[in-house]
Amino acid sequence: MSFVSEGSSISRDTGRILSPITEHTRPPQDEEPAQKGKNHMYYCKYCPAWSAQNTSNFRQHIQSKHGIAIISQSRKVDDSSNTTLQSLYEKAMVINQTSELDAQILKRALNKEVITQAIVSLIVIKNLSFQIIKSPYFHALCKALNPTASNKILSSHSTIKEHVRKSWLFHKDLI
Repeated sequence: MSFVSEGSSISRDTGRILSPITEHTRPPQDEEPAQKGKNHMYYCKYCPAWSAQNTSNFRQHIQSKHGIAIISQSRKVDDSSNTTLQSLYEKAMVINQTSELDAQILKRALNKEVITQAIVSLIVIKNLSFQIIKSPYFHALCKALNPTASNKILSSHSTIKEHVRKSWLFHKDLI
């Protein structure tokens, strides 16, 4: 048995929007608690004694034990806030005020340690000269990928040589 459960329904009692999870739950029976501390309990209507304190565990149970994939829909507040943010960004683009924001986003995407390790791997695997690190063409390529990368990329062949040596010492036992 495998099917997808999606969408929300509206409660007949309260008029509130229900999660797609609720169609797979049952009310607590006998001495089963409706809540544990501040957490609402979710009881599987297909299993007599299975419960979860959060929707993530309940979704995983329903998927793994019953072959039902519960797809959550995005919340209206998320859709609305994303639309508002997109609109504000587009207005800023019209008056050319996005460059600082774009630069901040690009800078956050850079991780100097990851970049250094990638360069070390490239040099070692492709048997490149350590001098490539000083090449303006290499730096032009890196800046083409991310214009804010200039201060995150090593520019000294002796520094890259030291990183290659450390990498070799770390990996030599695997060879």
